[in-house]
Amino acid sequence: MSLMNETVFAEKAAIVLERAQALGAQECSVQLYQSEGESLQLREGQLEELNREQELSVGISVLKNQAMGHCSISDCTPDALCAAVQAAIDGATYTEADEYFGLPEVQYYRPLSAQALADLELDSGVLPSSDWLEAQAQIMESSAKAYDARIVLCDGAGADAGRSYVYLAQSNGFAGGYSSSHASLSLSVLAREQDDQQTDFSWDSARFYQDLQAPESIGRQAAQKAVAHLLPKAITNGEYPVIFDREIANGLLRHVVQALEGRAQYRKLSFLADSLGKQIMPEWLSLQEHPHLPRALSSIPFDSEGLAPADSALISEGRVARYLLNSYAARRLNSAPTGNGGGVHNLKLHSQAAPLPLEELYRQMERGLIVTSLMGQGVDLLTGDYSRGASGFWVENGVISHAVEGLTIAGNLNEMLRDIVAIGDDADMRRSIHAPSIWIKKMVVAQ
Repeated sequence: MSLMNETVFAEKAAIVLERAQALGAQECSVQLYQSEGESLQLREGQLEELNREQELSVGISVLKNQAMGHCSISDCTPDALCAAVQAAIDGATYTEADEYFGLPEVQYYRPLSAQALADLELDSGVLPSSDWLEAQAQIMESSAKAYDARIVLCDGAGADAGRSYVYLAQSNGFAGGYSSSHASLSLSVLAREQDDQQTDFSWDSARFYQDLQAPESIGRQAAQKAVAHLLPKAITNGEYPVIFDREIANGLLRHVVQALEGRAQYRKLSFLADSLGKQIMPEWLSLQEHPHLPRALSSIPFDSEGLAPADSALISEGRVARYLLNSYAARRLNSAPTGNGGGVHNLKLHSQAAPLPLEELYRQMERGLIVTSLMGQGVDLLTGDYSRGASGFWVENGVISHAVEGLTIAGNLNEMLRDIVAIGDDADMRRSIHAPSIWIKKMVVAQ
């Protein structure tokens, strides 16, 4: 099955919209999604899994008597599409009417031009071969084992690549679609020394498989991380400076995103409720969304409602500049939608001071904890209370001294955000939030 083109998707969407109108729907939205791809898993040089995946799905939403109904299917034949519309209409009879339901108002649509869409470079147009994927996995494993004799097991080398096409059409006249591609490599390893053993991993992901890190580099990184965590030592309980490694800092900024989402705001279930215009970070920090970066993994031409997100600040000079709103939340809050139906896109911290290289970040901290792994779900997004299991490294005299594990770190997100001292120059571009390492003034650390 190859990906269908926009003309085919448009024809199928038209069947849905026409049928919904005939059945008395006030509004209708239909999203068609198709994907193809391949993934494999190696363990100790042996091919363990090889999967070739194809997916076709249709999601239909209708509004009738101000109540919503939904139906999802995986069949694009005309009869199946018409039956799905009927099922969505029937579903609307069992849901409560809500004055805030409905498609976005037409004035909020700002579609990208064909050239602007092409400039996003979302689709490589080709997929690597199975042999190429397997070769990358083999190289990752061999590079990890060659790095250090303490790497005793490669616990899974993964490689995958895929392409997809999404098409969205609505009864208010909006219609648009785009194709995209992705590829990723990952490796997990086990290191052993004396009676201690540690696992760790490394990975990379990109729109174009040609942009992936070299597999040798991924293998070495996984091995280096696992070996570095061997033979952890205990520390004394107390309040210490804490640096969140960039992969962990992503989760910290994710809590900010969750707290500023429209649903959390109109339900008042957020430690940042009613925070618009309020200072929540140091004034030298801003959090900016860049939804149209070429080849970035979360760049999009439009969100789940068809609205094009724009370059804009979520937090400007430490103050909340806006919330993350789909059209429903925007109506509830008497505001305008922000193009964030489905989440954020290339959200990045900007510092008025130059971000610091990691070695300089450690040197300036002098003594404290680097967190590289977190455990548990001890985050209360209503109060901001934060308590998680942690492991990582202890810094003494400005350099990494030894590994640590079995710690608990605790604080409150309000204070943690206000107490950001500096950020690293290592922003992680592989996710929707491009988090760097983040240095927090102090947290409670207990063994």
